Amino acid sequence: MSDAPNKTSEGSAESKINMKPNFGFLRSLPGILMAVNIVLLFIAWVIMAGWKDNNIYFYSLSGHVSYFLFATITPWLVLCILFIVFIFKIHTKIPIDWPLTLCLNCAIWIILLLISSIIIANDARKYNTYSGFGSDALGAASAFGFLACVGLVIQAFFHFREYRNPV
Repeated sequence: MSDAPNKTSEGSAESKINMKPNFGFLRSLPGILMAVNIVLLFIAWVIMAGWKDNNIYFYSLSGHVSYFLFATITPWLVLCILFIVFIFKIHTKIPIDWPLTLCLNCAIWIILLLISSIIIANDARKYNTYSGFGSDALGAASAFGFLACVGLVIQAFFHFREYRNPV
C-alpha cells in the first residue's frame, strides 16, 4: 500500500510544468525591444484615451480615434501575452516557427499603426487652430504611435534576421 502513493506522487511531479521565469529573456535584444514597444504602445493609447474622455469634440473624430485605439490596444495586448509566453518559456511547448510568426505579427501591426498615426496626426494638424480642442494630445498620441512603429520595425527586423539565420 505504501508503494502506490509514491508512484502517483512521482508521476505527478514529472507532469508538472516548470513555471520559473526566464529573466535572461529580459536582457536579450528581443526582450528589450518587446518591453520598449509595450511601453510605447501603452503611452500612445493612454494619451488618446485621455483626450477622448476630456474632449467635447470627440464626436467629430470618433471613427479616427476608435481606429487608433484599436491599432494601439490590440498589439499592446498581443505583445503583453507574448512577453509572458517568452518569460515563462511556454513558447518551447508550442511547435511553431516563432521568429517568422513574430516578424509577421510585427509587420501587420506596423501597417495598421502607421495608418492610424497618420490619420491622427492629420487631425491634430487640421484642428490645431481651434482653442480648447486638445490637438496637442492628438499630436502626442500620434508621435508615440510613430515611435511604436519604429520600435516594431526594429523588432521585426531582428525576428526576420533570426528566421533567416537560425542559431
